Amino acid sequence: MAPYGTRAEGTIVYNEDEQVLQGCSGSQWMALGGTAGGVSGAWAQIELGSNHSCGIRKNGTLWCWGSDSAGQLGNGATTGGQQSPVQESTGATDWARVTIGNNFTCALKTGGTLWCWGNDDHGKLGNGAITGNQDSPVQVGAVNSWAQAASGRDTSASVAHSCAVRTNGTLWCWGSDSAGQLGNGATTGDQVSPVQVGALTTWKQASVGPRHTCAVRTDGTLWCWGSDSNGQLGNGATTGNQVSPVQVGALTTWDQVSAGGAFTVGSHNCAVRTDGTLWCWGSDDRGQIGNGVTTGNQISPVQVGTDTNWRKVSAGSLHNCATKTDGTLWCWGYSANGEIGIGPVAGNVTVPTQESSGSANWAEARAGAGFSCGMRVNGSLWCWGNTGWGVLRSGSLPKDGIPEQVFGSTTDWAQAGAGNMYSCSTKTNGTLWCWGFNNVGQLGLGSTSSAQATPAQEATSSTNWAQIGIGGESHVCGVRTNGTLWCWGEDGDGQLGNGAPTANQPTPVQIGADTNWQQVATMDFHSCAIKTNGTLWCWGANWQGNLGTGNEVDQVSPVQEVTAATNWMQLGNGGEYHTCALKTDRSLWCWGGNNYGLLGTGGPVAGTSTPSQTGTDTDWRQISSGTAHNCAVKMNGTLWCWGTNWYGNLGTNDYNNYDVPTQEATLATDWVQTSVASNWGGHSCAVKANGTLWCWGDNSSGQLGDGSDIEAVIPVQEATYAKDWAAVYTGAYHTCGKKTNGTLWCWGEGTSGELGNRPLTDTPGRSAECIDPVRWQGTVLYNSVTHVLQYCDGNNWVRLGR
Repeated sequence: MAPYGTRAEGTIVYNEDEQVLQGCSGSQWMALGGTAGGVSGAWAQIELGSNHSCGIRKNGTLWCWGSDSAGQLGNGATTGGQQSPVQESTGATDWARVTIGNNFTCALKTGGTLWCWGNDDHGKLGNGAITGNQDSPVQVGAVNSWAQAASGRDTSASVAHSCAVRTNGTLWCWGSDSAGQLGNGATTGDQVSPVQVGALTTWKQASVGPRHTCAVRTDGTLWCWGSDSNGQLGNGATTGNQVSPVQVGALTTWDQVSAGGAFTVGSHNCAVRTDGTLWCWGSDDRGQIGNGVTTGNQISPVQVGTDTNWRKVSAGSLHNCATKTDGTLWCWGYSANGEIGIGPVAGNVTVPTQESSGSANWAEARAGAGFSCGMRVNGSLWCWGNTGWGVLRSGSLPKDGIPEQVFGSTTDWAQAGAGNMYSCSTKTNGTLWCWGFNNVGQLGLGSTSSAQATPAQEATSSTNWAQIGIGGESHVCGVRTNGTLWCWGEDGDGQLGNGAPTANQPTPVQIGADTNWQQVATMDFHSCAIKTNGTLWCWGANWQGNLGTGNEVDQVSPVQEVTAATNWMQLGNGGEYHTCALKTDRSLWCWGGNNYGLLGTGGPVAGTSTPSQTGTDTDWRQISSGTAHNCAVKMNGTLWCWGTNWYGNLGTNDYNNYDVPTQEATLATDWVQTSVASNWGGHSCAVKANGTLWCWGDNSSGQLGDGSDIEAVIPVQEATYAKDWAAVYTGAYHTCGKKTNGTLWCWGEGTSGELGNRPLTDTPGRSAECIDPVRWQGTVLYNSVTHVLQYCDGNNWVRLGR
């Protein structure tokens, strides 16, 4: 169990491989303060395709997510798609490296065998025949001496091929050979089994692009072959197809190469030399060469800047990402979906630009088709860019080009929400669970009850919930992966949107027949949702124009807001008389009642039934609306609040109401997500980029989580001082938070079961090794129950760092 020989429970050692301090819990080593299951939940390697992704965890298991149209996820079925990681069907624990092609996947095991699965057009699975789609791993021949493999990522199956290096230094390729990309001396058509590239035994690393291949030899030379339509072979001329390897210049200092591009728009490659310099060549119509301009095709390698500390590069379809030896991560090229990692920038980024977090602990970067992912040295996985099948997201934050951590452990809570005395959360398997007060069926269990103290699955048992809206008085709405919209709970004011104010609905009921809903938010007595076409629709109580329909008429079915805009991006949950939302241009809009300055427009301004812009700023990242106040995060990491401040819930170090967005008192610039309570007065919480969680305002029920019941007028950190919080969700008098390992924690008022029996305590609990045998004053041990480091002060165990 221990990495350095047998150790007793409570022993603390530093694991050099995982780079973490860990303690022996008696049965396994656990990272101190880390995830359930120890470091085995961390990621060891990731790879991105055009519409799916895969990764290997440090325990040797292999997981994939995204599109599964051809069985490329390898989970034993063609499921259509998975938005969370699913383990490949064999459950093996000896996977070493994974590579991804167009609708197929290949991976090496530690024993040297090679396996492929997914689409088998043109023989790209290499199993000796074109066998059709394979939804589980199939071995490539009987050889057990494979050392490195690469598969082509592209949107066209007709150009897909793979290559792999054996331990004896020979190089083999298979699949489509339409442009000589297999390098075997001729365009031989489809090859259903590996074919050797020449007779050399000095190949070290290969990379596959659309219809071309590049590889580095052990002598430091670089060679490319296949299509040369954009100068991607780098041999100084556009020479047409090359059916055998052609050397790229005469240098012998190449270390690693990555082939990229897309068949329909051009190909390019990037490589790192042993001196730490970075070079790119091929198509440059979108700035992917990184030399500051879009120069067209580059037929020879061009140096990217003058830095000499590049470590590894990944070439995507139209952009690239690379890490440096100082642990920083940089991207460049075409930005359409935030894939550069610097926010919602549109257009060409022609020089390497550091991702927005500024982290210096990146271990690996991957550039895909419209999105990017990076793995940090602690094994956590972060992604940004296109929110389609090929990438994971945390909660329901908008697609904003900011790296966000994705789920990486064996626990499975996904996106949660907290309402008035109840809570709900989706799991990574697409199921939806609720707990707490259920007097009007707001838990969706098919019946009403006084309370549900533990999470219970909603009555339909659906496995395709994608996003939920919870922040109102007594109703919930959710969007499924097929784009349908469902609501349940109280319906006295038409807030369920099912065509008429009905009796309470304890089971999810579909709203209309549309299948293009994207995000939904519930307020106290009304609801709003955004469609995939960017339009915004509201229904329910319209007492002060909060539906945005230009009037104050209640609506029992979704009605489009009066401006008919098509660029709405994100809604804020909560609110009784008003609604707030962000547009794709990062502007902030509110409408409805303006009591206490809820609309943020300044002065004694009357409410409005038409969406009205709040100020002129266009750099808002995320908005959260409550019954009586709002908070929002800007792209620069600052946090702003407005509305009532009766309990210090605006965090401004006073009790003054503010009718315009006002920055919280600490002036911090590293906030990433906020949530405010859905009740009058209330409290607010937010998560910082370093994973810490802070709350302020009303604390009468312990909802701030700081171990007291004293209200706070500035942000105070929750009592455990943990640094692995991913998101926070505030209810009326309770709070829930999700950690990066997928665990869900709740604290505050729990009389109606809204905590789900998962309280967050402010003192470490005792575990068996802290009681028996007796420990002396000054002893330091790892607590295997609470996963903290603690010491004996002579009477009690005290958490270190408190």
